[in-house]
Amino acid sequence: MQALQAAVQRRAASASTVRIAYLERMAPTLAQALHELAASGHTTIELVPVFWAAGGHVLHDLPALIEDIGRQHPGLNVAVRPTLSGWPGIMDWLAGQIVQAPLH
Repeated sequence: MQALQAAVQRRAASASTVRIAYLERMAPTLAQALHELAASGHTTIELVPVFWAAGGHVLHDLPALIEDIGRQHPGLNVAVRPTLSGWPGIMDWLAGQIVQAPLH
């Protein structure tokens, strides 16, 4: 996850803040990260759920958390990007990697 964070930060606008957060079992939690970002003055946050597909966390847990954070931080806009399988071109890219990758 740290490598992904670093890669996104390198490609993001220099003023962008790229953070890692987790829904459960690891710190920082997404709730903590959202509270910290809101408290530091961020008004718009884009979440990238690093899940292959939209399951229970994305469909149920994430919207409930965003709603709760929104009540605590009025005016905070939290947008959620698609899960990994929903990104345009990802299936073709992945298929190419599967076909072309050497066997180990």
